[in-house]
Amino acid sequence: MVDTEKIRKLLKSSRYTQVEFAERVGLSEQGFIKALRIGDFRISQLSKIAENLNVDITELFIKDKLIQYQSENKKSYIKRRLDSNLQELSQIILMIVESEEDRENGKPEKI
Repeated sequence: MVDTEKIRKLLKSSRYTQVEFAERVGLSEQGFIKALRIGDFRISQLSKIAENLNVDITELFIKDKLIQYQSENKKSYIKRRLDSNLQELSQIILMIVESEEDRENGKPEKI
């Protein structure tokens, strides 16, 4: 979850007006105000916010939610890798089974 209060505080202490900052992030002033009110920014926008406010992007998240976000990303990555590895393993097993069947039926080995 985005720490909108932190963004507001950092913005107030910056040299930017809200209009200037919204433009730097790639939003209209109204779009920026709305996104700030509900905490709904794209990662690319958060990256620009962090860059323009000279902070690390992780500082823009509420700590507990950042840990949850990182954990969910890690789980998602692990699941994708497992799915990929399982597909590869399934293909290898299928090739072995087909090769055994061919050998039993007297067919020449495939190279």
